Amino acid sequence: MDVEGIDAGELSLLMHAHDLNQSGSPFHFTTGDKRALVGIASSQSERVKRLLHQKVDCVESILLKAIHMKGFDEISGKIISAMQVTDPKKFDTVMRMSFGEGRSKDHAHDCLVQYLNPVLQFIRP
Repeated sequence: MDVEGIDAGELSLLMHAHDLNQSGSPFHFTTGDKRALVGIASSQSERVKRLLHQKVDCVESILLKAIHMKGFDEISGKIISAMQVTDPKKFDTVMRMSFGEGRSKDHAHDCLVQYLNPVLQFIRP
């Protein structure tokens, strides 16, 4: 498979997902590598796109689900606390844009969804 952005680790996970799918076993695909998902979305590989359709979670989709379950204030508070003790260069850019003092639930939601937009077809509902 020649898809831009796919490294050996992601390829291994995709092959495992394919095997599970072939055997009829349920699976979900969780990744922190949105670059790989964007590569798949923009590729000609309809087979991989079908395999991952609504099967993927990533940091941003998990955050949206956590906000829905636990509430914006709780999740935002945890992220703001983490920002205070983490080197800003190492803290996720999308999380810095989405959360912080003065940021609202709507702002965080819009940032996260905008970031996910190129790969929404893959995100688990």
